[in-house]
Amino acid sequence: MQKHSRSKDETKRTVFAAIDREASDLIRFLQEYVAHKSVNPGRGTPEDPGEEETCQRWLAEQLEAMNAFDRIDLWAEEPGRPNLAAVLSGTSGKPGVMFNGHTDTVEVTAQQKEQWQGDPWSGEVRDGNLYGRGSTDMKAGNAAFLWAAKTLRALQVPVRSDIILTFSIAEETAEADIGPMNVIRRGYTAPFVVNAEPTNLRIAPATMGWFFFKISVQGKSLHPASRYAAVYPTREPLPLPGIDAVEKLRKIMDALSDLENDWSLYQRHPFMPPGGTNLCPVYIHGGNLRAAMPEHCEVVYAVVYNPALRSETVMEQIRTAIAGVVNIDSWLREHPPVIEVPVIHQILEPVNLPLDHPVVQQLAAAYRDALGKEPDFGSLPGPCDANIMSEAGITTVIFGPGDLGMNAHGANEYVPVQQVIDACKVYASLMIDCCANLPADGGQI
Repeated sequence: MQKHSRSKDETKRTVFAAIDREASDLIRFLQEYVAHKSVNPGRGTPEDPGEEETCQRWLAEQLEAMNAFDRIDLWAEEPGRPNLAAVLSGTSGKPGVMFNGHTDTVEVTAQQKEQWQGDPWSGEVRDGNLYGRGSTDMKAGNAAFLWAAKTLRALQVPVRSDIILTFSIAEETAEADIGPMNVIRRGYTAPFVVNAEPTNLRIAPATMGWFFFKISVQGKSLHPASRYAAVYPTREPLPLPGIDAVEKLRKIMDALSDLENDWSLYQRHPFMPPGGTNLCPVYIHGGNLRAAMPEHCEVVYAVVYNPALRSETVMEQIRTAIAGVVNIDSWLREHPPVIEVPVIHQILEPVNLPLDHPVVQQLAAAYRDALGKEPDFGSLPGPCDANIMSEAGITTVIFGPGDLGMNAHGANEYVPVQQVIDACKVYASLMIDCCANLPADGGQI
């Protein structure tokens, strides 16, 4: 085995110095990465149909050109939708840590193009920030962990356990089966995964849970001129001649708003922001453009919920709130609303590691070594592929540069340049701790 006279601490200092020296190269790489319009095909538009595959192939070529990885694997479960993995092999042949991020982005809407200062795909650096679609969500994290591994190899840091980098697709449309689950089925796994979603450099042992559900309510059509006979007491015998489905659904939505308010007051988690558990109606439709009382109405809700809960518990509370309305409404008792769950995509159960979990503490130690200060902790305010991998039984923690509040999915999305460099150092520090074959006291190996 090659002799290596540096201790772990000395090696880290050398690696951090190399990252600083090459910081401009890292940022140029990220700019080129952002310039590829890797819009998820499911989020594409006629103007920007999506170049997810083109970007993944470009990234694979870049990995090859770096001559830093022992294995590069580009494959597709679905034609034209490739995932990508790169491995820096250790002497033991066993995995040490895996990093994961998604290459696909959402589209840039016509409205956003009008609001954007400059080209949405330029990767322009201005006032210390790098702008462009996908910059914060989440190409900055991907570039940072890639560069960290490249730096270790360039400095010939001896590696005992495999460092695995994975770049998946389909996250923005939650197509887990062809994205993160396909990565796992391909055989890429490790004792734990670091997902590089943007956390504003906070260590996130938790993510929120997430699912969609739909409520459909049946009404009874009637001419609007006769509405009075359906909404005011009359001497006419039952049944009522018409039922307004929109009005019935509105009662249920009011009850769900009350439930959301209760959650905001009483749902707590050490890493969840106040009000983090919430219900958001994302789609509603009732009636049609003709003179008739709406005979049908439906609403779809997105539910974001406490990392300490499971979807069954959350949905039980939602059903209870709906049942409370149904029980005091004669029409709804006879014609109960139809509840469908999940809709749009699968339920994403939360990640919920305790603060004292060894993986969380290991990442915190790597952060201290890299940045010389104590880390902050938090929860990713939404779901991501970490939810998928955690539910598949792989211990997963989230840490990355940028923040969803930095206009992710909006106009003028950006990531602070310094955060990309800092994240790279933290990732490198963790790789050394988990996978390098180095002595702690400066002895030789």
